[in-house]
Amino acid sequence: MKTLTLLLPLVLAQLMLAAPPTCLYETGLDYAGFDLMDVAEMSPFYCCTWCTLVPGCKAFVWTRESERCWLKTEKGKATPHLYAFSGLVSATRCSAIKDDIDISPGADIGSAPSTYPEACCDLCARRASCSAFSWIPWMGGHCSFKSANMSGEAPAPGVRSAFLLP
Repeated sequence: MKTLTLLLPLVLAQLMLAAPPTCLYETGLDYAGFDLMDVAEMSPFYCCTWCTLVPGCKAFVWTRESERCWLKTEKGKATPHLYAFSGLVSATRCSAIKDDIDISPGADIGSAPSTYPEACCDLCARRASCSAFSWIPWMGGHCSFKSANMSGEAPAPGVRSAFLLP
């Protein structure tokens, strides 16, 4: 509790100044081990913010039974847990994801499998010429990487898209 009391003023100040953090979420999984600290929270939606503000935190787990964010230095082995809400902090930032939109149709430079669109942001950042992505829910989901975001947008049911931020 002493650590939390010392961190609280710093965390509150950063919450007011920081842009919303980006996390990749999973439900029904607990990440074993690598506990850094825990914070009491009635909702799992603040765990991402806590994790981005606490040095060394890369992942978190919130459980309904404890109503706590368990901040972790690593993801650890994922094990099923009915009432767990887990997440990983994303190192890169993307714009808000647009639903039912294909960004820059025709500017595709490659693709990669992904079960959720939030992971496409990090995958796009690893490609030198990628500036946007569209996630397609076909065959379990995949990211379609885009070289430019100047080509406009096209309606595309089920597709989710975003731009890589500088």
